Amino acid sequence: MKVMISMPMNGRRNDDIINRLNELRQEFAKLHIDVIDSFIKAEAGELNHPGVFYMAKSIMLMANVDAVYFDDGWIDSRGCRIEHVVCQEYGIRMLDSKFLFGNQPRSVIPKPLSKQEQIHALKAILKDNPQLKDEIEPQIEELSKNI
Repeated sequence: MKVMISMPMNGRRNDDIINRLNELRQEFAKLHIDVIDSFIKAEAGELNHPGVFYMAKSIMLMANVDAVYFDDGWIDSRGCRIEHVVCQEYGIRMLDSKFLFGNQPRSVIPKPLSKQEQIHALKAILKDNPQLKDEIEPQIEELSKNI
């Protein structure tokens, strides 16, 4: 089995990220599970939206794994939330800390986001991309009607 690790990276030092990835890689090795190198070393250059560059690279890596492990704190990371949605939409197996550290290894079966989770995700996207207001606000309004 090949696994990719999804973890919050924004605002963290590269050394801290690499150390955490290595810790998790060692835990997976105990289970004879390979972890792909998901630390993007390429530079985004002078793009208008460098985060999109890194997100695209990450999603490309997801195309060749059996599962994605979501490290603690993933829900607070925009990139991790996007990776989570990709897993849900494409049926990629999702793992969490209970898989490595809990009593019973388990995976999370992809399920659709609730309307409230969709609204939360759309608001987060809108906050970071106000230029998408005309596209996102109608979606939020539609989702909010039947809550």
